[in-house]
Amino acid sequence: TRDPRAEGYNAYVHYETMVNECLMTLHSTADQNAALYRMLEYLGTHLDCEALLLYEGRLDPRVMITYAWTRSGQEPSRQPLKMDYAEYLKQWYLKMAHNEPILIRDVKALYASSPELCEFLGDSKVDRMIIVPLLENQRLIGFLRADDPEPGQMDFAAAFCRILSYYILSVLRQRDLICDLELTSRHDQLT
Repeated sequence: TRDPRAEGYNAYVHYETMVNECLMTLHSTADQNAALYRMLEYLGTHLDCEALLLYEGRLDPRVMITYAWTRSGQEPSRQPLKMDYAEYLKQWYLKMAHNEPILIRDVKALYASSPELCEFLGDSKVDRMIIVPLLENQRLIGFLRADDPEPGQMDFAAAFCRILSYYILSVLRQRDLICDLELTSRHDQLT
């Protein structure tokens, strides 16, 4: 006989173990860029995705891929994408503003019903996609995109990435702070 409580407990332990391992991976280096690449690789391999892409809004109102891991090793296009309030993105903005992940279980159907997304999302070879917002002070500064996670694990993968989004934001803040400190250290009052 199956014990649903034991299955639930085992799933919880597995989930917690993955979070801990991912955080150890993230903090295994003092270099924030390397930490983010390692984290994306960990997520991609353990969530069985084809790609994990981190978009940042450095060129407001445009976002671009700043960090990426792909199973194939092929580098994705890093062209800036315009994040406007077009009709096809309004529902996404509302969900992301509430820190809710977007689960797209059939990308091809979405492309057929909203061709504008082809240009925004790019790769039409993807079957499934998860988009997890990165919010800082209630402001969308980017998002994490997971391509082709296992169909039966999409809800789990979305929740997992949502939890880790706070740590990603922390590392991005550390990276930016270090860059600012390095820049200001080159300009003291005597120079």
